[in-house]
Amino acid sequence: MNKKIFSLLVVIAFSFILKSCSQPIDFPPIVTNYIPDTLIRDIKYLVIIPNNGCGGCISYAEDYYNKHDDSNIYYIFTNILSLKELRYKVHLRNKNTFIDTNNMVYMLYPEDMNLYPAIITLQKGKIVKENYQSIYENGFLLIKQ
Repeated sequence: MNKKIFSLLVVIAFSFILKSCSQPIDFPPIVTNYIPDTLIRDIKYLVIIPNNGCGGCISYAEDYYNKHDDSNIYYIFTNILSLKELRYKVHLRNKNTFIDTNNMVYMLYPEDMNLYPAIITLQKGKIVKENYQSIYENGFLLIKQ
């Protein structure tokens, strides 16, 4: 199967599942490839931060990353325009961070929300809720509770 067609199908399926399913769901395999198996069941939140989009929303997420080194949160930086600039803005850690230089995770974003950081709530390695840090919603309040 053509890689572009496969990627498009994955994006459509993932977007549909997140929007329509109220039961816990498994991660698409493309996301679990970036999170070590030893962590997937232990983390409570997956935070996906695009490097390009809503400037204030992304700055808030990057600031949150710099201030909170919590083993219950796994971060993925995606849609990176400049790795050098990203390293300047955030103090990257190895243990709970992945840099998606190929933008594979970014391709899974619902198109209408790809400007905003996503905060995905997990339970035993399954997705139970999806929130965003946007002009409409403060997804990081969910983590602070």
